[in-house]
Amino acid sequence: MKRKPINWPAESVDFIRAWCPFFLDRELAAFLSADLGEYIDRRTLNTWRLRHGLKTGRTGYFHTAENPHSFKWEKGKCGKGCEKGWFKKGSLPPKTAEVGTKVKDTDGYWKIKVAEPNKWEYVHRLVWEEAHGKLEKQTPVIFLNQNKDDLRLENLIAVTRKDLCMINRWVKFSCDAELNKTIVEVAKLKSALKKAVTHVSDETTAKRGRI
Repeated sequence: MKRKPINWPAESVDFIRAWCPFFLDRELAAFLSADLGEYIDRRTLNTWRLRHGLKTGRTGYFHTAENPHSFKWEKGKCGKGCEKGWFKKGSLPPKTAEVGTKVKDTDGYWKIKVAEPNKWEYVHRLVWEEAHGKLEKQTPVIFLNQNKDDLRLENLIAVTRKDLCMINRWVKFSCDAELNKTIVEVAKLKSALKKAVTHVSDETTAKRGRI
């Protein structure tokens, strides 16, 4: 049922215009409800005020001269002796992991903390890089037997992102390491063959253009 429009007296309108910058809508609504003897909720007042172009001037932001409750404490502003609870320069939270700490991420891969303050690397990538050299960031290293806890070098193989996409399109890895290794090699062979065919095709097209 639609509510009847409120017949605002001129005194109430003048009151809203004068005091809306200084009171919240719910506070003004309480004053008007008591004055008119009729319940007026915050939304009704807010709708009326916006329809008549009355703005409060409040943005919700702290002004330059104001400080939020979470402002940075400075010496002398927080009371005597409060400095005892401050973090000392260079101190770390109690639960900070030490360099060398190993943890599993949400996908089950092992990570190790290699430097402060919060630098981590994947263990399986470090194992592969130690034997073969630095990898590009986007190059995947996969587990041949699909066991993410098996970090032996012989269980790891690096593939290009393109080869991995090709594998995922036409076959799924199994738990057989030798079979998976063959799958990777076939994918690499297909990529090389496709690259060679493209190269020959480009050379042929270039020769025809020169004739």
